Amino acid sequence: MAVFLDYVDKQPKWFIFIVGLILVVILGYIDFLTGEYSLLVFYFVPIALVSWNAGCWQGIVIAVLSGFARFITDQFFIPKMGLLYWNSIEDAVFLIIVAFIISALRRALEHK
Repeated sequence: MAVFLDYVDKQPKWFIFIVGLILVVILGYIDFLTGEYSLLVFYFVPIALVSWNAGCWQGIVIAVLSGFARFITDQFFIPKMGLLYWNSIEDAVFLIIVAFIISALRRALEHK
């Protein structure tokens, strides 16, 4: 595992960001295929990857795009629009908080 983490740390930030985007697209598609089952927890992987290795703002972008992917997939399965918007905003805010926390944890560990 340490070898993999060292390899990821050596990659440029733009590459990590692109990998995060690809992961969000793949998760969004899988989320759509699963229907009403929520895959919110799996969106943590690209958010954590990008927030840890590329930085806070890049992680926030991935979190917002993850929230948008959740909105798109939920649009087909939630009949009430008010509930759809509420769930989407709730998911996006939660994912943005995760991006902030992971980025802050990395900065705190670097300054130790």
